Amino acid sequence: MMKLRGRKIIALIVFILYAGKSGLAAEESRRVEEEKRQTLEHTASRQLSIFDDWVMDYGGWEYFRYNQYNNSDHDSNVSDAVTYSHSVDTRLWWRAVYKPKANPNENNHVIYLRFKDLYIQRQGAAPGEKFDNDGPHVDYAYTLLDFAPVKIEVGRKYFFIGKGIAYGDVNDGAQINYTRPGVNLGIFTSQTRPHQANIDQSVPGYAKASNRRFYGAGLGYAPSDKHAFYAYALGQRDFTGEQPDDFIHVYKYQSEYYGIGAKGDLFPKWTYWTELIRETGETRIYTTDQRCRVDAWALDAEIDFRPQTLNRPNLSWEYAYGSGDSDRVSVTDTYNGNRSGRDNNFLYFGYLPTGIAVSPRLSNLHMLRAGLEWQPFFSPAG
Repeated sequence: MMKLRGRKIIALIVFILYAGKSGLAAEESRRVEEEKRQTLEHTASRQLSIFDDWVMDYGGWEYFRYNQYNNSDHDSNVSDAVTYSHSVDTRLWWRAVYKPKANPNENNHVIYLRFKDLYIQRQGAAPGEKFDNDGPHVDYAYTLLDFAPVKIEVGRKYFFIGKGIAYGDVNDGAQINYTRPGVNLGIFTSQTRPHQANIDQSVPGYAKASNRRFYGAGLGYAPSDKHAFYAYALGQRDFTGEQPDDFIHVYKYQSEYYGIGAKGDLFPKWTYWTELIRETGETRIYTTDQRCRVDAWALDAEIDFRPQTLNRPNLSWEYAYGSGDSDRVSVTDTYNGNRSGRDNNFLYFGYLPTGIAVSPRLSNLHMLRAGLEWQPFFSPAG
């Protein structure tokens, strides 16, 4: 395994050099889950009336994935632990919306439920069971109460703050938003789901033991429909216990995040979105259990050009940066983590969408991305 040794790593479009014990596999899993979540938000449904003022709709979605691996351990003399795998992810959802017929423009209240079942089968030289069935269990379950200008959401849902880099995940919690023209003030608290995997894979029992709580507040201001600005503060507290207990080492990682951002129109057909994040906090040095201070930064800036021409092309450019620590081997774990002094590694609990080809963690990383999208079979009417 290559040590980071403080060198920044450059990713350009689809080429990347990256090292980290748990970074690649975890981010690949997260990318797939994010794609599923976004797809489900637009799932087609049918509507049925439950009562006079309630409308119900429901739907289902199934995702099949096949992976094939060749020399995944980079050693041709050793049989691969996994040669191929396939999975079937099934989601079923139901939603009820309060829409009073007497006043259809009145505030709407929502109840949403979604169930998930994930079946995975693997084949290779690794010992143990070749299949795993995760579920069925509750994927989403929340209610939204709309008392404009106040909205209240309670339950298991997707929580995020800012651009969703510092924090964005499906967790259990509550959120309140106060919205007026040009102003949005929000606060939330949330907690990781039961049996959710820990981001720190060196913690004994990490696979189904993560107990982290998040507390966030944000303020958005839009002086016009051309620009919007926001700022937020987020705290993360680690209450995870080891399974079994480790009486020698402490794995706690406590962190705070302070972000500012802006999005809007630069010129006609040109849009931008940028966010700067400062991370502070406290963690432990694995070998000595000494406390050390967290001091890290991250930046993401994106520009898009969408000319309204034939085939609707979209050109985008993005630069992202996450600070790193000179003596870390893993960007997520306590073991092989920071060895001395303050920890400059940017460790976050959200997601940066970079596409299928590259899905790295934004830690000890400079990334440049350029993209082109178009609709070859679309032509304007007339």
